[in-house]
Amino acid sequence: MVCQLGGSLHYRMCTHPVDMRKSFRGLVGIVHQEFGRQLSPDDVYVFYGKNRRTLKMLHREGNGLTLYTRKLDGVCFPKLRFDEDKSECVISYATFVLLALGDRLAVRRQSSNHSFD
Repeated sequence: MVCQLGGSLHYRMCTHPVDMRKSFRGLVGIVHQEFGRQLSPDDVYVFYGKNRRTLKMLHREGNGLTLYTRKLDGVCFPKLRFDEDKSECVISYATFVLLALGDRLAVRRQSSNHSFD
């Protein structure tokens, strides 16, 4: 199996925009310094850019790291509401899928039923 992003993982969303020029090292630095966490195979770290047209997902798989990038043409990823005091929040797999697809209305419906940590 190539893509191992599934429903059993924890999706940790960064609550502020990130410079999308960052790659593995820069995003790992955010996970360590801002979140105070180590990379775990159970977690997927989700980052979005300032214009919300690019989404990056960082995941530890096996002996290495995988970085997924999703870029939308002409539209933005939906904006989620976050607790301003936290640098990250956990979102459900269903919310992650709708977010990654760029489905604004479905994300709003899903997030109204979802409590963010």
